Amino acid sequence: MHNSKMKRKRAVDQWVDIYLTEAEKQIQIKQEREFKKKVYRKWKGVCYICGQKCSKHETNLHHLSGRSWAKLDRINVENAVVVHKRCHKRYHKYYNHKRSSKWMLVEFVKVNYPENYEKVK
Repeated sequence: MHNSKMKRKRAVDQWVDIYLTEAEKQIQIKQEREFKKKVYRKWKGVCYICGQKCSKHETNLHHLSGRSWAKLDRINVENAVVVHKRCHKRYHKYYNHKRSSKWMLVEFVKVNYPENYEKVK
């Protein structure tokens, strides 16, 4: 398997609950992959933060309500946006991986990418 495909597969698999049966894990992995495809299509591959087009290989999904504490919204398409990996890393460095919210993301765009602020507010 190609190295970048293995990395993406691991990124999906890391969120699978360790207490699930093997069949339940496979269902959850499939749901997660479908969720990622839907979010990418919804945002047409455009980074929510900088407003530029990004390929699937340079893309992360960012949950507006953090996936670690908003568990019911983990695969809710309305709770996720497409972001470049570099924009995502910069955002989390700025907020020091605190609980994420849509307000925080919009504020980050306003400060760091004012030209894109009108699109996201």
